[in-house]
Amino acid sequence: MAANQAQADRELGRRLRVRREEAGLSLSQVAERADVTKGFLSQLERGLSRASVASLRRIADAVGIGLAELLDTERRPRDATNAPTVHGGPGATDALLTPIGHPAFQVLHATVAPGGHSDFGAVGEEESHFVHVLDGRFELRVDDDTHVLEAGQSLAFTTPCAYGWRNPSEQAVHVLWVFSPPAL
Repeated sequence: MAANQAQADRELGRRLRVRREEAGLSLSQVAERADVTKGFLSQLERGLSRASVASLRRIADAVGIGLAELLDTERRPRDATNAPTVHGGPGATDALLTPIGHPAFQVLHATVAPGGHSDFGAVGEEESHFVHVLDGRFELRVDDDTHVLEAGQSLAFTTPCAYGWRNPSEQAVHVLWVFSPPAL
């Protein structure tokens, strides 16, 4: 998986560099427009770093392209080893199992390291979420309720609400996260 991930990171960086150069923009110009550092952008272009979906969206906008142009949109079988990935939060990587632009829903295969987490916060948009734990333990807080999900367990919820998650265990956990409408 590590070799495939490294190749995917390099390919995303190559696409970004090509599109930035075609637009006649410097690293500094894109970094400033996207509110990221020049060093981070350079590492991203060389496949040495990963960005969150929010950062990738800002970078794509700064270059004047759609996010789908940076990420793989092919229709082909996917798994967590050959899907494009994004940084899912501290200690988490999300593999995009559905192509960018899928009209109805989006499926992510999240790998969350021990202690990986998201901030607990309100989400104002209306979305439907379905979380299924493939292995390990996963803690999901939705409003005032905290759920500890074991392998094979699922939970569905809708927003707007406040939610956050974390891996409370000492081993990585794998989670399928489905939401609608898709964010990408």
